[in-house]
Amino acid sequence: MVGHVRELAREHTTLALDAMVEVMTSAKSPPAARVAAATAILDRGYGRPGSASARFTLPSLGSAGDAVQAMAAITMAVASGDLAPTEAAALSRLVEVYIKAIEFAQFDLRLGALESQAGKTRHGDASGSLAPKPSQQEDQ
Repeated sequence: MVGHVRELAREHTTLALDAMVEVMTSAKSPPAARVAAATAILDRGYGRPGSASARFTLPSLGSAGDAVQAMAAITMAVASGDLAPTEAAALSRLVEVYIKAIEFAQFDLRLGALESQAGKTRHGDASGSLAPKPSQQEDQ
């Protein structure tokens, strides 16, 4: 039912927008009507500030696979009109930062494993010293 109503409303989008522009630009329109029309136009074009949380809930992020699902949900919300493109861009950046955090954590784990295999700690030899071993000083 909701999809059918949306479809019908979208058939009249151009006429409705033209009417709002006419009200907004007409000197005969009361100031309150002009402001209301301008607000409606801006909200339609850019989304209401802070309104994404009321219509869209970002899926929980716990893995890279969840990030893929989150991006799919964001895309679907834009397509259905529940999320403005500007809101989607901000949420997409959040997901991107999350993915980078996962990549960094995985890199850090792999680096730690490689250092352990080489018998070194993150800050030098097994003792934690950054100073070269006596045998290394002789080689230099």
